[in-house]
Amino acid sequence: MSAKGFTLLEVILALAILAGAVAAIGELVRVGVHNAEVARQLTRAEMLCESISDQIAGNAISATSTSGVQCDDDPRFLYSVAVDQANQSGLLSVQVTVVRDLPPEEHPVPFKITRWMVDPGIESQQMSTEATNAANAAAASADSTGTTGTGS
Repeated sequence: MSAKGFTLLEVILALAILAGAVAAIGELVRVGVHNAEVARQLTRAEMLCESISDQIAGNAISATSTSGVQCDDDPRFLYSVAVDQANQSGLLSVQVTVVRDLPPEEHPVPFKITRWMVDPGIESQQMSTEATNAANAAAASADSTGTTGTGS
C-alpha cells in the first residue's frame, strides 16, 4: 500500500523548519534595521562634526575646549571640542566629537574628527603687528616728506 499524502510527522517537521527559518530571517532583518539606524546617526554626526569644525576654522565658534554642548543644527546631538597645541608652532590640533544625546545603556556611538588649523591668537597677533608696522612706516614717510623740525 502506498500513502498518498504527508504524515503528521512530516508536516510537523516541515513547520518546525519553516518556523526556524522565519525566526532567523526576522533576526537578520532586526539586526539590519539597527545597523542602518546606527549608520544614519553616524552620517548625521559626521555632517555635524564637519560643520562645527568649519565654524571653528571660520571663528564663528571660539577655538576653546568645551564639552557636552547641544548642536544648533540638530538638538539630538551633543558636541565636545578638545584644543591642543600641535607639534609645530602656531598650529592648533582641534578634535571635535559629536555623539547622540542618549543614555549610556543605549551605547551611543561617537564620531570624532581632528583638524589642524592656524592658531587664531597667532594670526591676530601677526595682523596687529603688520598693522603697527604699516602705521610706523606711514608715520616715518610722513616725517621725512612734509614735517619740519624745530632747531636751535
